[in-house]
Amino acid sequence: MPIQLSEISATRLRSLPFAQTVFFFPVGPLEDHGPHLPMGLDLLEAQALCERAARRLEAEKPGWVGVLMPA
Repeated sequence: MPIQLSEISATRLRSLPFAQTVFFFPVGPLEDHGPHLPMGLDLLEAQALCERAARRLEAEKPGWVGVLMPA
């Protein structure tokens, strides 16, 4: 399961395998999508894509770690 950077300690971060850790950075604009959608829709989608990619990484490459960065 991917790790949320904001939920771990610096000690835990340093213990991750250096050459087998991938950091996923969700990036998206905050823009108006009309009155029916949230302002952060693009960022919410970016976060979901990062989580899916991190899960896939860990499933396809045993021993690798996905770290989800804060938005």
